[in-house]
Amino acid sequence: MSHPTHHTFEEKNLRVLMIKGDPWFVAIDVSAALLYSEASAMTRHLDDDEKGLSILQTPVRLWGYTLQQGAALEEISA
Repeated sequence: MSHPTHHTFEEKNLRVLMIKGDPWFVAIDVSAALLYSEASAMTRHLDDDEKGLSILQTPVRLWGYTLQQGAALEEISA
């Protein structure tokens, strides 16, 4: 399991995982930074190859997160 790196955008924390050499962002982090009401409202417009699910471990438990491919950020923020 890959551990996320942390980046900041518009004072919001973005978690990023590298999967097969490509950056994948935790969708809920990106949706908060871009002021979407829900991550699902943002990711529903992405193709299946631009989103996926992953399990991330926190200090307390494992969480399932929707991820979006880094290349899809351009499509969302346009």
